[in-house]
Amino acid sequence: MMKGKDMKRQIFRVILLMIVFGVLTALVSCSGKDKTSPAKNTKTDEINKATTDTTGTEDAFVVKMPDGSTRSYKYQKSGVKFDFDTEPVTFAGVIFTPPKQWHRIDSNCPRKLTYYYGPLEDDTDSAVVNIYYYGKKSETLSVAEYRERWFDMMTMPDGRDPSTAAIMYDMTIDGMTAHVMTLYGTYNLPVDDSTSGKTIPKEWYRLIGVIVEGPEGNVFLQLTGPNKTAVVMIEGFVPMLKAMKQVRS
Repeated sequence: MMKGKDMKRQIFRVILLMIVFGVLTALVSCSGKDKTSPAKNTKTDEINKATTDTTGTEDAFVVKMPDGSTRSYKYQKSGVKFDFDTEPVTFAGVIFTPPKQWHRIDSNCPRKLTYYYGPLEDDTDSAVVNIYYYGKKSETLSVAEYRERWFDMMTMPDGRDPSTAAIMYDMTIDGMTAHVMTLYGTYNLPVDDSTSGKTIPKEWYRLIGVIVEGPEGNVFLQLTGPNKTAVVMIEGFVPMLKAMKQVRS
């Protein structure tokens, strides 16, 4: 029969082994969590893909991928009916009709148009569409160079290079090639003079950039805004873009 001291030692050993086993189990369990690779974020990718195009059914986006294939992603449309029964705008060799719900801001710059929409729900900022024209093709940046500008404006939540996170494809509009890209993340909003380099980070923003090869040179369309307002403005932006015409002499 085990003596009192021996019994106490045995009980102490059992308790010690149980404590050690519990600590090791907890360490193994913790080390198995959060092993997602920073090079891939499924949620971010799905959001990017789901805002590329608005063709298809009422509850889905059909996305044209760079290899020519299409993918469908479910999306709940807002139900906002944009009114395009407005005066067409002729700008830099192209004609487009912005929806009545957008508000145009007069600019002193003859090569820039600005439209605002919102804000909606709990967003504090409006979504904005800026349309730029810098001159003939020989006088402006190439498609790749201007896309680099857009990449520099965005920071991805998973740390990726925006150029690898962006969804990019081309489409034809009234005989003009349009280069489309979309990103979702933190938008680095330029402060005052864009040449100063100062920015304000705006989280959960969308950026849709389109370069249209117009008859008088490239026309650049840029939509930016907080998530909830931007996804609704996109529903007016895409039909406007697809209905764009070129000025023919």
